[in-house]
Amino acid sequence: MANFRLDEGNINSKISGKFLDTGKTKLGSIIGSDSRIGVNASIMPGVKIGKASFLAAGTVLSVDLPDGSYCYMDFKACKIKKNLKSISGSNRESILNNLKLK
Repeated sequence: MANFRLDEGNINSKISGKFLDTGKTKLGSIIGSDSRIGVNASIMPGVKIGKASFLAAGTVLSVDLPDGSYCYMDFKACKIKKNLKSISGSNRESILNNLKLK
């Protein structure tokens, strides 16, 4: 869970459909009762998780999650392609030898 924006600006949180400047530079998430958060889930600053909601493992949540929701990542979007770069052992040895000379 993050509680600090990278740009160090104030944290905004959505209240009644409108973003509100909280006036705080550090504010974690607000988590409702009976909610569960899976391992390695990431929650952006100021995001609210409703009561009785589940956030699956590995999920990145950047919007509020309503009460009684289940949020998960759709891993069908993962792209795999052929690796066109290679690392040769001789290049690695050359680099290591150059480092030892200095």
